[in-house]
Amino acid sequence: MVLTYGVWNTLGKFLAPLVLLVCERVNPNNHLVPIATQWAFLGIMLPIFLWLPETPQYYAERDQDERGRKTLSRVNGNVPGYDVEVEYSIIRNSIMEQRRRRRELGEEGLGWRQLLHSYVVCFRGVNARRTLGAAMPVCAQQLTGLSFLKTYSSLFFRQAGFDDPFMITTVISKNCSLPENSHMLISSQ
Repeated sequence: MVLTYGVWNTLGKFLAPLVLLVCERVNPNNHLVPIATQWAFLGIMLPIFLWLPETPQYYAERDQDERGRKTLSRVNGNVPGYDVEVEYSIIRNSIMEQRRRRRELGEEGLGWRQLLHSYVVCFRGVNARRTLGAAMPVCAQQLTGLSFLKTYSSLFFRQAGFDDPFMITTVISKNCSLPENSHMLISSQ
């Protein structure tokens, strides 16, 4: 999932300046096309979200077994040898085991206070160091203005007099997406 997120994130960083470059060369005064392209992805995804069924786990958790089986059948029913009943019983048994464990631990029916407490625990003791250690690199990037610079870099390079700011923006986006120590790989090539 993280790799998929990284691929789409990098693709989005590349497509934004590409759309602006094409718009600038075709009709630089048309500001509607770059805005409309942002909504195009929502237009593509909306029917998919409406068509995709809810997960069978969702239905099993709410004791809506028939709807859960129907969802499994809809998604996997055409697979040769697939048994909806067996698969759904595995899901259902997992849900029942989770409920049993929650009852044992006294966590049945967690309210808002318990939910809030679970978030507060992230900022206590060792968990505080872990939470801050994981969050600080991302926060530091925002505080340094890296996102702002990358978003408007082609504009800055245009103002600085570069002939092809798209090329420089592409290079910067690529280098900012490389893992640490990748400069050693690049310099050795």
